[in-house]
Amino acid sequence: MILRRVFGDPLLEPLRERPFRLFWLGQTVSLLGDRVAAVALPFLVLELGGSATQLGQLSALYSAGQVLLLLLGGVLVDRIPRRNVLVVTDLIRGALVAGMVALLLGGGLTLAHLYAMYLLFGLCSAFFMPATASIVPETVPKPLLVPANALRSFAGEFAGIVGPALGGILVGFGGLALALGFDALTFGVGVACLLLMRVRPRPATPTLGKPRYWQDLGEGFRLIARSQWLWATILIFAFVNVFFAGATSVLFPLLAKERLGDPQVLGWLFSGVAAGSLLSALLLGRLGRVARRGLAAYAGVAASGLALLGLALAPHPAVAVALAMLMGGSLVVFGVIWESTVQELVPLEALGRVHSVDMLGSFALLPLGFLAVGWLATHLGVTPSLLICGGAVVLLAGTGLLVPGVRNLR
Repeated sequence: MILRRVFGDPLLEPLRERPFRLFWLGQTVSLLGDRVAAVALPFLVLELGGSATQLGQLSALYSAGQVLLLLLGGVLVDRIPRRNVLVVTDLIRGALVAGMVALLLGGGLTLAHLYAMYLLFGLCSAFFMPATASIVPETVPKPLLVPANALRSFAGEFAGIVGPALGGILVGFGGLALALGFDALTFGVGVACLLLMRVRPRPATPTLGKPRYWQDLGEGFRLIARSQWLWATILIFAFVNVFFAGATSVLFPLLAKERLGDPQVLGWLFSGVAAGSLLSALLLGRLGRVARRGLAAYAGVAASGLALLGLALAPHPAVAVALAMLMGGSLVVFGVIWESTVQELVPLEALGRVHSVDMLGSFALLPLGFLAVGWLATHLGVTPSLLICGGAVVLLAGTGLLVPGVRNLR
């Protein structure tokens, strides 16, 4: 009864489907473990004698592993059962974390082990990410895709709020090994839930073989090229993500310290983004299907850009946190509508390839974006840089709405 009042019947509807219920439960627990590990790992790097340079190198290595195999991952998850891909990648990642805990307790862990682990995690992610985005239509009927994706977004934001706090408690109570051990156990929960799933059948795909890789990949690109709303959004978001990632990673800390006068405000800004995202996911899930999807999704993008513009001029920390909530909530509007639309309109047998191209487009320009926004902040300051980032996002949203395939998407 309490859950119905908070979430509403439409948002709870996907949880009545046993495959989705198991998938969502397992991934929610696993995400919580990931957020706990995100607190422990930087401390572990520093404890092993690393510095900010090593932290940056490890993140770059993880991203390189993702980008290197994303397209292969998209082809693979369209040709073998996606549940199997998720099980194998979770088993590998859980074993990696468990091995790291064993080395840590035995006193044999080194930075070299962490470099290898981050690379392997990135490589696994190249298969895990398209698989987890593509399996949702195999767990719920099409009318439930929007609330199902809203629940996925809710799980991510919930883990983003609770996980860091839990990570801090675990590190403080039992040290880094306890926090990382908890993460390893959550992978086990995720695998158990996946093994209990029975997904909906999908069209048969050819047996995996080297000669068909480029043909399969080419078919995925041709499908995207035939769908104006698809290729236009992937292209536009390659740039939108640059401005958002640069703003949150580079400009938010400067905004908190230099403009708002309190470095602790940074935590509130990130919490505001997460809280806005969580509330937006709840509201979208209660609404169910969204009319005029193209307009609604890009209106969310435009609103998030306006929030960035407002942050540039925010006179008080409370105003800044409210605008961060608006930014997070608006981005979730786009994200839930986009994922649900892709899952509904793209043939199920090609979904992995489309998601992998979409993710590659999202990641490809991020390293250059971080450098560019850093240069802007150094030479122009935080306020002009936020104005540029926010203005660019609003212009990109407007550009998307000029595309008929986007504007008329229903």
